[in-house]
Amino acid sequence: MINRKIFYIALINAILFSILRNAGDGFTLSALHSGFKIFLSTFALFYCFFYILNFLPNLISQSIQRIFALIFFIIGLVELFLFANFSTLLNPVFFDTFLSTQALEAKEFLSLYLNQKTIIVTLGFTIISIMYFYIPKAIKTPIFLQKNKILFILFIICGAMILPKATKYLSEDKLMLTRWINLATHSLYKQKDYIAHFNTLKNQVDAQSKNQTLIKNESKIPNVVLIIGESTQRNYMGIYGFPLNTTPKMQELVDKGNLFVFSNIISPTAHTNTSIAKLLTFSNYENTYINWYETMNLIDIAKLAGYYTQWFSNQSAMSILGNAPEVLSTRANDVFFASLGGDENAGIFKDEVLIELFKKNHKSKDKNLYIFHLMGSHFTYKDRYNKDILAYLKPQDLINKGLNKASWGGAATLNKKALQTKTEYANTIIYNDYVIDEIIKLFKDKESLVIYLSDHADEVYDFRDFVGHADNLASSFMVEIPFMVYISDSLKEKYPSIAQKLENAKNLPQMTDDFIHSFFDLLEIATKDTKNTRSIFNTEYISNRARIYSGRDYDIELKSSYPFLAPSKTWLHRTDELKKLEDFQTTYQNFEIDVHFINQDGGYFDVGHNGLEESIGLRLETMIEALNNRRINGKFFSSKIWLDFKNLTDKNSEQALKSLEEICKNLNFNKNNFIVESNNYKELKIFKDAGFYTSYYVPYYKKEDLENNAKEIKENLQNIINTGGINALSFDSYLYDFIKNAKFTTHKNGEILDIDLLTWNEGNNYKKNMQTQLFFDPQVKVILSGVEGKYR
Repeated sequence: MINRKIFYIALINAILFSILRNAGDGFTLSALHSGFKIFLSTFALFYCFFYILNFLPNLISQSIQRIFALIFFIIGLVELFLFANFSTLLNPVFFDTFLSTQALEAKEFLSLYLNQKTIIVTLGFTIISIMYFYIPKAIKTPIFLQKNKILFILFIICGAMILPKATKYLSEDKLMLTRWINLATHSLYKQKDYIAHFNTLKNQVDAQSKNQTLIKNESKIPNVVLIIGESTQRNYMGIYGFPLNTTPKMQELVDKGNLFVFSNIISPTAHTNTSIAKLLTFSNYENTYINWYETMNLIDIAKLAGYYTQWFSNQSAMSILGNAPEVLSTRANDVFFASLGGDENAGIFKDEVLIELFKKNHKSKDKNLYIFHLMGSHFTYKDRYNKDILAYLKPQDLINKGLNKASWGGAATLNKKALQTKTEYANTIIYNDYVIDEIIKLFKDKESLVIYLSDHADEVYDFRDFVGHADNLASSFMVEIPFMVYISDSLKEKYPSIAQKLENAKNLPQMTDDFIHSFFDLLEIATKDTKNTRSIFNTEYISNRARIYSGRDYDIELKSSYPFLAPSKTWLHRTDELKKLEDFQTTYQNFEIDVHFINQDGGYFDVGHNGLEESIGLRLETMIEALNNRRINGKFFSSKIWLDFKNLTDKNSEQALKSLEEICKNLNFNKNNFIVESNNYKELKIFKDAGFYTSYYVPYYKKEDLENNAKEIKENLQNIINTGGINALSFDSYLYDFIKNAKFTTHKNGEILDIDLLTWNEGNNYKKNMQTQLFFDPQVKVILSGVEGKYR
């Protein structure tokens, strides 16, 4: 009855949850205590389950028990593989990526990460598991634990522990199997919805195209070429400053004045599927309320503008459950794939195959849009370039330039394998330079515009022992992509204004989820969806848009050294005393402060959660002065404050606003760095009108209210948003699924966008919150995190 399988399952479950919850904290007493509690709950659950199974025929009972043990072995193996390579366990991003992965990608992924560390971890886990079940068979269960009465009493005890809160013990916070089931169910549901739309997509887009009208169509360029690269990081290109000349042909075009190189462009994600879904449609991180495949796309709009569209690809059209390039390529008039033998053959050809593919199949009309989809620098890197036609780098070449160290000399020397991989990656850039130049040659004698960019980049031992891309290990190197535009001599001479637009824009920042706006603006095509404010070629362009990648602000946290331990998205919860502020001033940049407005002494903000009865006489000005005096490594960093306004009413709102504006003026504190939160949305409007960012405090709805009154609650919240008095909704994290699925929207700069979401999950510190879906959701702007310690 009590057998090894129960202990094995409980141990695996406890170990994995300890890793998940305490990653980065080490094996502390808190971690051990948490792991032990998970072990006990899992043991109790499976003991009761196996006890009931014992009443079935022995063969059936033993078979079911073995299946569950095998399932947990597989879970353990996969999770330890992911943790060894990516410092995380299975999450929605990994699972969604798996579903859009091609067979060749899966094969090369395993070859890339099947390293010594992975082998030691997975093989060690396998050997230990085998030893656990088969070596100590001589150790028998104590006789007293074989007695039916003892076993029955234990069943009653475990059952009494579980039954009152059965759902708790089966929740994804307690059972890894449930976590996997929920992940798979959620992802497969999205994929099912996607496939259902894919099957009717042609009809949907055809219908959209019929109803779509071009506001402007002054396109003059007869040949437009879009080259989409793969996994190419610009920092390895000579024209972007790499110490070795990996882009000689591009440099020649720059010197001739035909190639404009853009210095500050990044991709929205580090995965092909999600990047291209945003690159070629109007989907961006600010309008997640609508699926990417429900928006208009670049190809269909080009067709409406009179362009004949052709897609040439060296990648596969197939994946496990479909992908964005597959769907979008079908919208072209003609589609040609280099690999006709199926997914397993995709990528076996070098990218130069596209030149012949184009020559044999292309059609030339009055207006043409040609799209080339490369394999580029996709791993395995050594398989991406033709070794017979160019001179390539050797590891010694990198050593001679000091490139055999992470951060180009600022860290430890790379081992032989890592250096070889880095060299092979640099060689893909040399070959890519050749391929791009060969494509450009096809159009250089015509009036042509050629745009080249990569879907995303790869990090290649740039500052740590890691190669590839993974959202939970986000770095600037995964999204810093090349972006350049070639203009032929004849087009440049005929339309010099195009060259001037390129010159004016080449140093502006942009993320390529807004590429479609820039693309059509350059072509002088406009629809109801194109926005001048999102085009780098337009004088109305808003250049300070936050570029959010994997829960982080690229310009604040990734582009340069960020001194704080917690990401800028995670703020410290309830910072209501100076000591707490001082204790965590190097951990967090931003803080939440509870205040009451006191109508005494001319009116002031008292810091504290419970008002005057528990006041310590601490005023908001004192907290701000402390933040103004904070220095990190001798440098000042401005902070933001989430002001939880506990007692905002129609009687004190005007005086409170006046007081807050005086504080900002007297202490030189930017009002844009305040979030003013209250459950009184009507009175928040005057704060918003005065330039403060405001948030409505969503009530703590009970579960039964969410189930029974969902429609009414959603309508009420949307009506509050529609009053125009708030910028965001703030709520406890348990409401996240309900709020997210409601798809609340607001109007901003002439667009319908997601309403900003602010939340608190103070039961977790910032490290644990970084493992949640909240962190990776760009609609969630702030997560308040908790800390251990005795504070107000």
